[in-house]
Formats: sequence, structure tokens, C-alpha cells
Amino acid sequence: MSEMRWYALSPVDAWFFRDGRPFNRGEDAQSSHCLFPPHATTVGGGLRASLARGLGWDGRRWTESIRERLGGHDSLGPLALAGPFLTYRDQGSAAPELLFPMPTHILGAIQHDKHKNDKAKWVATHALAPSKEPITTDLDRIHVPVSTQSHDEGCESGSRAAPTDELLLTAGGMAAVASGRLPTPDQCVPRERLSRVEARTGIARDPETHAVTLGDLYSPNFVRLDDRAGLIVGVSGLTDQMHPEPLFPLGGESRLAACDSITAPQLPQSDPPESGVTAVIALTPCRFSNDRWYGAGPGDPASLLHPDLTGDVVCAVIDRPIGIGGWKTNDKTDNGDPADQKKPSGPAAMQPYVPAGSVWWLSQPPAQPLTQIGDRTAWGFGRVLVARPCGL
Repeated sequence: MSEMRWYALSPVDAWFFRDGRPFNRGEDAQSSHCLFPPHATTVGGGLRASLARGLGWDGRRWTESIRERLGGHDSLGPLALAGPFLTYRDQGSAAPELLFPMPTHILGAIQHDKHKNDKAKWVATHALAPSKEPITTDLDRIHVPVSTQSHDEGCESGSRAAPTDELLLTAGGMAAVASGRLPTPDQCVPRERLSRVEARTGIARDPETHAVTLGDLYSPNFVRLDDRAGLIVGVSGLTDQMHPEPLFPLGGESRLAACDSITAPQLPQSDPPESGVTAVIALTPCRFSNDRWYGAGPGDPASLLHPDLTGDVVCAVIDRPIGIGGWKTNDKTDNGDPADQKKPSGPAAMQPYVPAGSVWWLSQPPAQPLTQIGDRTAWGFGRVLVARPCGL
């Protein structure tokens, strides 16, 4: 496979990404739920459409030549994606910093800095790790995640516990977590710093009468990024003659993305222990096709996460699943068969994915370097970081 190329994507105006909840004309749902960052399928679809136009695509079905280079609906062919990952250029920094969802086993509190006009900041105060002894639960006697230190330890008087789902972690912070340490406050970035939701209202009118009918009012929610925020994505399998357009539609409403080639970023590196309990942290959403959407739980063989893993899963901290669907196109080749012409395109079925930031603890470290788990890894799903457990 060819070397991976990396591209920075930035919005020309605002972007429109939404989840799989119904948002069709005439339905009760009049407003959309804003989704950011977009899933790999969305970014990969926009990039492949841009590449296809460079190969002569006319906006209809892909020719066999294009499919050989870019794959089809269910396959990327020779391509593979990495990301997308969020980036943010802080004031005074020379290059943008990679950002990742906060791992679910890192806990903290909001504290006020008396030396900086009582400015509030989120501080990581403790972490979760498997209990030393199994505990009786409704799932049998299993190890459960417990705090590695007192809730009061490291917390100032008056501080309050705060969830981590609205926090992002810098690459440096993720490296600290990989080595079994807590991140510093400067390595924790609130999501609200990167973007804001921009609600708009639209109405459809009959092109002949200009009249409005029931169900034609809608309220899309756009995402407007801070000037210092953006996305990056890696693509391998491209030939020297294949390049995405400098501007191409990305997401809904045909909103444009500016695409620039960049040097390969420095992704966080795994730092597994030599033996004993090992943490596996999801950097991107993970998809598993077995009967467990979460891959594997306490007591399950670790091979359910990846066939090369040995030992068992000790326990895990996983948030509720996220649904990822997409658009299924009639990607049959243009062979003139009337039967192929009639096959409809439409929404792809929603599938449950493990959200990024989820953590599994394994009874022993991987024997071989582990970078991805689960299915659809060519799309960028399932990228993981192998880490030392905090507090053990």
C-alpha cells in the first residue's frame, strides 16, 4: 500500500453534519441535531467523490475504472483512511495540535484559579482502574472500575465534579495517559472552544405558485468552527496522479471544505506495560460485527476485540453506543443493464458503534503492536492506543 497522505480540511463558511435521526420533509422533526466532528464515512465519502471527479466522474454511477481505484459503497478498494481528527492552533503555537475525546476512565472537577481572576478550569483529579477483587453484581462476580484515589484527593474546597464528554485531550495529554499519568489542565480543551452551533430556519415554496404548504418549515443546525480549529484526515492507496480538489462539498447542504496537503502529524504512541493489566483506549469509534456491539465485556476473551489478542477483558468503561449510518448508492457499473438502472439508492441502516474515548482493560498486554481493533478499520474506525493503567 502506498504511503499515507494527510490533508487539512477547513470550512469555507459553516458546515452541516447531522446524526441519523429523521429529518425529512413533512415529518414532525423540524430541527436537526448537529454532529461534530463528522464520522469517517462522511469525510471519506466527500474525499472519494472529489477524487472521482478528478477521474472523470459525471455525477452518476461510477465506471469500473473508478471503482478499481476508489472502491464502492461497502469497500474502499485499495484505499485506507485515518481519522478524521480534530485540530486546534492555540495562541502562540507554531502548528495546530491534535485533539482526541477524553478517555472515559479519566475523572476530574471544575476548579477556580484565584490567581487568574477566579477563572474556572477543568482539572483531572483521579482515574478509574479495575478493582483488585471481583465484586458481586447482576452480571456475576466481575471486576468493576473503581477510583484509584479518594474523590477528595487533589480537589480544592468548593470544586465540583464535572463530566468529561465535553472535553478534548491534546496529543501530549494522551501521551501522559498512555504512560499511566493524569493530564494537566492545559492539556484538556473544552469542545466549546472549537465550534458553536448556528441555528437557521428555512422554508420551502412551490416553484409554480410560490405558496407554502404544511410541513415545509425546517430548522437546520449548522456548525461554525473557530478560525483556529479544523479537521485532518489521512488517505493511503492513492496513485501519484490522484489528488482531491482544493474545494469540494462535505456534509449536507453542499457546504464546501477547503482541502490542503500537510505533512504527516505525530499521532500519540502506545506505551504498554511489560506485563499485567493493560488499558486499550479508543481514539476513533469502533465497530464490532459479533453479537456484542461493545466488542467484549468483563470475562470475555480479548480475541473478540482483535484476533491476535490473548487473555481476557478484565473490565471496561464504555458510554452508550452511537449510531452511524450513511447513504447507500447504486454503485453498479454503468453496463447498460436496465435491472441495474432500477436499483434505488437510499439511507444505509444505522449500526451501533463504540464511541471514541472508551476504555477496555486486558489481563495482559498485546504480544504484537496494536493500532486498530474491530471491523471497518480501512475507514479509520477502531484506532486505539495501548496504555498503562493509571494508579496500578
